Amino acid sequence: MQSLERLLREAVCSGQPRTHRPWKKIMIMVEGIYSMEGSVVCLPDIVALKKKYKAYLYLDEAHSIGAVGPTGRGVTELFGLDTSDIDVMMGTFTKSFGAAGGYIAGKKELVDYLRSHSHSAVYASAMSPPVTEQILRAMKCIMGLDGTTVGKLPEPLVTQPLSCLQQMFPAFSFSLCLSLSLCLSLSLCSSLHALKLHPYSL
Repeated sequence: MQSLERLLREAVCSGQPRTHRPWKKIMIMVEGIYSMEGSVVCLPDIVALKKKYKAYLYLDEAHSIGAVGPTGRGVTELFGLDTSDIDVMMGTFTKSFGAAGGYIAGKKELVDYLRSHSHSAVYASAMSPPVTEQILRAMKCIMGLDGTTVGKLPEPLVTQPLSCLQQMFPAFSFSLCLSLSLCLSLSLCSSLHALKLHPYSL
């Protein structure tokens, strides 16, 4: 956070590199969950910096939407933050929803501008009805609106992978970094072990 604040302060004070004119917009871009290690962004601190330096905030929820928060609404729900504090929210329907496509959420002016100027919106075809239905069904399932608890992950699931992996590969030594997310970092103690595990990877 200190490094980010230093960059923001420098951008505000120094302006553009050659002319030193003030920037018209300063945007902070973060991911909800960083997939390589499963670390969750400290969103309350980011939002506080955004407000302090009057910056814009772009949140990529590709790995967090549908996976964290009581009803799967991502890191904003996880931290109890107001979504209006995020200027641009982006997510994909290919992971938690098992479908295709994605979304951009923000103010109406932003969405209208993207609809009329974005090449992917102007030249692409609309989402097909089966894909749309898959997304809607998955959303209802994740949020528990389908009348079942199928979409709710049991709490012990986060601690199960390590013992499961140890049973599958007893000869290997590795450590598993647990996190609030479902992206878990597996660290192998030998490059030879990595080569032997390669056939089992997706």
